[in-house]
Amino acid sequence: MYIGHLSSGEETMISQMTKNMVKPDQILFTIKDQDAKNVTTIKTVYNERQRYRHEQKGLRKEVQHLLKLIEHNPYVYWFKRVDTQDVVKEIMWSHRNSIKLLNSFPTVLICNTTYKIKKNIIFLCWKLLV
Repeated sequence: MYIGHLSSGEETMISQMTKNMVKPDQILFTIKDQDAKNVTTIKTVYNERQRYRHEQKGLRKEVQHLLKLIEHNPYVYWFKRVDTQDVVKEIMWSHRNSIKLLNSFPTVLICNTTYKIKKNIIFLCWKLLV
């Protein structure tokens, strides 16, 4: 065994554990636990996880892949495109269980946003509560 080289079984194990959202350090621990002579490093695990994710994404762009994942999982989503282009302008998604919680506890609302619009969205969420 060479550093940076994984057997096909180890590659499959890393892919499956990545799919099941196992942390990289736990993946490495499992690999070394199964074979005490294994010299795999954490960098190799990260590289294999990245290869697996790239393989899953295929030729889709990031937003296209995000929409695919949202559609194939239990999420409610909405997006708006720019009229003249094939560009996503706004996107919102939420897990169905989160919507059930919001309906049960309507006075509590947590928004997780990114990029430059964060302050505007938080203000909008606060305004909804008032």
